[in-house]
Amino acid sequence: MTQFEKEFVLACLDFFTQILSNDEVLQQAIVDFAGTQVGDCRYLSNASISDSGLWDDADKLKFSAAFFEATARANYLYVTEPGLSIQATQAQHLWEQRFKPLLASNTEAKNRIQSIIQNCNNIKTEVRQEEPSDALQHSSQDNRYTFFTALAALGVATAVGAAIVFKP
Repeated sequence: MTQFEKEFVLACLDFFTQILSNDEVLQQAIVDFAGTQVGDCRYLSNASISDSGLWDDADKLKFSAAFFEATARANYLYVTEPGLSIQATQAQHLWEQRFKPLLASNTEAKNRIQSIIQNCNNIKTEVRQEEPSDALQHSSQDNRYTFFTALAALGVATAVGAAIVFKP
């Protein structure tokens, strides 16, 4: 995951939690997502919820609408110039393929939305700790002899200084 993808996914997770935590915002997300066709099964994310048969349709719709709205908000936040649209598309693909199933997995039927929010918080913690694939590597981390390099540089500077001072 690149740094951009990491930031995009974290933004999606934050938006997702905000939407699910506020009933008014969630209801608006459902209207924006499904309109008047809330009973249509194509709006229920059956393919991305591994145990969708155990979920009731209302919870699937809430999950799907919140996921859609979080994705839309992150896109709006990050696609500020044409050059970023390719990166945002790749990040969105990662968000949908890797994280959507994780958000929906291992949830409690009696308290589905709170379980999803807990999954979201756990995933946020893991993503924050993940090192981006495009992070710069520090050469001092790779060099076990950093102290000796600095010591040698100090020795050379001292020798040059002594040569100048003691010049006959």
